[in-house]
Amino acid sequence: MEDKAVTDAADAWIAYQKGVRESGEAFRTSPTAAALWPKYSQLLDWTYHDPELTWGTIVAIWNRINQDDLEALADLGAGEVEDLLNNFGEDYFPVIEKFCGVEPDFKTVLRMVWKSSMSPELWQKVQDLRGGPNL
Repeated sequence: MEDKAVTDAADAWIAYQKGVRESGEAFRTSPTAAALWPKYSQLLDWTYHDPELTWGTIVAIWNRINQDDLEALADLGAGEVEDLLNNFGEDYFPVIEKFCGVEPDFKTVLRMVWKSSMSPELWQKVQDLRGGPNL
């Protein structure tokens, strides 16, 4: 069972990303975005301070989105997954690797991740796991 904060953050992330994709940058200053922002920004904070809640929310998002929607996968990979790897990758890579064993399609999300501030060793592990270049 998901934590309510995780569920709320996942739902807000999905709605916010969908709003930006459908309405462009103007969405970011809309009343709808303002209403979503407190729960969405909680996830952004977790990516720096709480890897367990971050990962739980990433999995919750993964379970809710259309896994054929490359835009959503790109938002997740180049956003929260990349942040998790940058900030907690050495500890969380084994968790992600195990998840890919159960959900091999998650490797597509990893193909949206960029090196950013990852160590060369971690970046190599990510590249090996995802099995291909950035999409």
